[in-house]
Amino acid sequence: MKLKQYWHSVKASFYRELSWSVLTWSSVWGVWIAFCPFLGLHTALVFLCSWLFSLNFAIVFGLSVLINNPWTMLPIYYFDYWVGMYWYTQIVGAVPENPFFLSEILLYIQKTLLIPAFSFWAFIVGGIGVATVAAFITYIFFMGYYFLRLSVNAKGKA
Repeated sequence: MKLKQYWHSVKASFYRELSWSVLTWSSVWGVWIAFCPFLGLHTALVFLCSWLFSLNFAIVFGLSVLINNPWTMLPIYYFDYWVGMYWYTQIVGAVPENPFFLSEILLYIQKTLLIPAFSFWAFIVGGIGVATVAAFITYIFFMGYYFLRLSVNAKGKA
């Protein structure tokens, strides 16, 4: 009996708002948070974005954790760094200097991840760029998905 009540409350929190726009924006922010380069702030960003934009917390949190978890974190962050380095070396033409107060941490990252010249700014810019592109693709996909799904459900109930 307790399990049934728990499942009902989880389902109710997931479908708190059945507006396709709220579900779409919740999915978009969940994907953006999953790909963003701000290490250690993902959960705080989930709470902040859900509250600030009145989003569905369960979808934002679920997607961010489903995409960015301990198994996928390293490949995502390597891809973020690669995109940022490509941006700076091929398009801008120069990689900016790292902040001096992060020198010890960045030296540790270089030794641990075997990256010869780790650039903090390449990681940040690449992460924000990848997160924005992924969020844009998510918006296009989920807007159509939720709109069609809720339209079919509305016609079936009428």
